[in-house]
Amino acid sequence: MHNLRTSNILGYVLKVFTGGGPENFQSRLLEASYIRMVDHTIREYRSARTALLEHTRTPNDVMGPLFVATGHMEAFLISLRRAIRFLERIKRDKYTDQMPRRPLVLSSENIRLITDMRNSIEHLDKDIMNKELLPSQRFMLQIRESEIVTPSTKVSFKKLEVWLSELHAIAISIAGISYERN
Repeated sequence: MHNLRTSNILGYVLKVFTGGGPENFQSRLLEASYIRMVDHTIREYRSARTALLEHTRTPNDVMGPLFVATGHMEAFLISLRRAIRFLERIKRDKYTDQMPRRPLVLSSENIRLITDMRNSIEHLDKDIMNKELLPSQRFMLQIRESEIVTPSTKVSFKKLEVWLSELHAIAISIAGISYERN
């Protein structure tokens, strides 16, 4: 999976503002925002994975890379939910081209899982400040070998990568980007 190249994103955004894409201006904005959010989501996920690799190469008493990875993973989950909201709206929009019938990421179970994870992260600060956490509860997102865990739920990296691949493929389709394999 590639990041959406900056030149292609800018090209699509320019196309949107010069009348390309769907006839309806709001529909063009939805598509451009979706593409931008998918790119941001992929970048945050990759940054989290890079910081995790750095953490594995540092002594056990050095926590900086783990905190960096956690921050990127939190940002990833928040932007993932935002990208999905745009995609849900695009699917209902009568002016946009046909999207895949029902991507896995848009199943009600997956949307609920992603929303729960995002909400858990967003509300955790409030819970800490209001002294609502018990000593047995997680106070931050936890990154394990094969999954991430929030106070409310967990999801595997494999599932996250399936979702990212779907979102990425749809963004490429909307933007009309073609990638050559190296």
